[in-house]
Formats: sequence, C-alpha cells, structure tokens
Amino acid sequence: MAAQRSQLIDLKALFSLVIGAIAGCNPLCENCQADDAFVQTHCDAEVGLLYPIDQPGAWWQHRLCDIEASQARCSDKLVDIRQGPQPLPGRAQVQAVPVVSDKDSGYVIRWQEVTADGEIRRHLDETYNGLGERSVVTWYCPHELRLPADEAACKASHWVDEVVNLKISSVDTPLEDCERAVDADTCTVIDPLPGCTFDRQEVARAWRIEDDNASLTLPGWGSFDNVVVYSIEESSGGEAYRSTFWWARGVGKLLERDGQENTLEILVDGCLPGSEDCTGRGVPSEADLVAACDSDTLCDTFMIATLD
Repeated sequence: MAAQRSQLIDLKALFSLVIGAIAGCNPLCENCQADDAFVQTHCDAEVGLLYPIDQPGAWWQHRLCDIEASQARCSDKLVDIRQGPQPLPGRAQVQAVPVVSDKDSGYVIRWQEVTADGEIRRHLDETYNGLGERSVVTWYCPHELRLPADEAACKASHWVDEVVNLKISSVDTPLEDCERAVDADTCTVIDPLPGCTFDRQEVARAWRIEDDNASLTLPGWGSFDNVVVYSIEESSGGEAYRSTFWWARGVGKLLERDGQENTLEILVDGCLPGSEDCTGRGVPSEADLVAACDSDTLCDTFMIATLD
C-alpha cells in the first residue's frame, strides 16, 4: 500500500507543548512548518468533502470485523443521511447533520457539523438501544474534529486536537433530567443528580496525514486513487491507542483500522451522493473478500488472513 509509515507520536510530550505560542505555527511540525512538497501536493488536490454527509439520501454499509480473535468475527454497520442540517439539540446556534449509524444492538445518531470551509465537527452522540430507547448521550466540547478542512490540512501534516467528552447515562432517573443537570457547551456537570452517571474525560488526539495520494482496491468498488490516509493517536485516562483511516474524496470512508477496539472496518456497499439511483452496488461475497486478501496488501497490512 502506498501509505507511508510514521513513528508513533509521544503523547506525553504533547501535553508539554504550548499550543499557539507562535502565531500560525503548529508546534508538532519540524521547524514549525510543514514539508513544502507535502503542502504542494495536498493543496493542489481536488476540492470536495472526504465524507459527503451534506447529501441527504446517501448511505454506506461497512463490514466490521474483530481481528483480534483467532477467527475473525464480522457484522455489518449501515450509516445513512436521512436529513440535511438541523438545529443541534442543546446548541441551537449550530446547524448539524444527524448521521444515523445502525448496528445489530441498536443505533447511534451522531450530530456532525459541516463548516463553511469544509471542516467536519462532531458535537453530540445519541445512543439508542435495541428497543429504540435513548440510553446514552455523549457531548463533545467544544467539538471533536471528524475531518479537517483542506485549507487547514494544507498548513501542516500533523497537529493535536484536544476535546472534552461527557457521557451521560441513567439507572432509574429519566435521561432527560440527567441532561438538564449539565452545561452542554462546556461539558460540565452542574447538578450531579442521584441515579445519573456522568463520565467526563479530557482527550488529546494527535492527527497525522500519512499519505494524500494512496491507492486502494476494494471488492465491488474497484480501485481508488488519491486516497487520503489519516492516523489518529488518542490518549485518554492514561491509555493511548492509534487508529488509521482511508478516505476517498466524494465517496467517504473506505477502510478503518481501530486501534482501541482491534477492529477492521471495510466499505462493502453504499450509494454515492449524486447517483441516479440509490439501490447500492451489491455486497461482495465472502469469496470476493477472501480473494481480495489473497491478491492485495490489505490483509498483510493488518496481519490477518481473511475477512470472512
């Protein structure tokens, strides 16, 4: 695979950096500037969202596999865009897209904002159980970076995103009452009600653009060029892990290697925004996936034999 490998970022060192001490300078960059060749190729790239959630009617189906088990266990996840931007519950001044992610055990509505310059920010997750009941609410303060704007990525190949997560759940108290006990803008608990659980974490996420011109072949989709590969090393609660994402502009996420859950997520079906019909491309067979592993570097990259 064309993605270049980089050394893991020392997250302990990140906390000692003074962000923004020099105007317009990313302190993670060598000599406080990005590599000129990298900037040139990235800034000349085609403009457009890597994750086109601004297109109602679009949907993606991913196969999620546990690659830590001796035999990979897989399930499917469907992500779809049912509506355009809506006022964000709890932050009405923000217009966000409710991105619905369905799983066997329920679904999650991830409220994500697309800014004028193309940055995608996650503000709120609402988790629903198998009965369709809202069970967990997670706020991100001020927001979690989902994908950077092209202009920002042009300026540096690596940077740090710091965010506070506040997860709210309840045992015998209505979840709505627990929500009213917090300040959603600052992820602060104002009134710790009995029967409510509040889990507040400060998270540092170190981003790196590994490659902005990678190639990747997926069964049923064919070959993609100009694939952007991001890695994110995240530190929370004294633990650190690294995940890697492959994105195709105007298509969405092709592949994800989740370092926390030890899972591999691969795009198997979907409707591209702007398609004349949204009947999908057809989920590839198990044989297709195994054949792709035998003939491509996909499985070698993640040290697994098959995706069945």
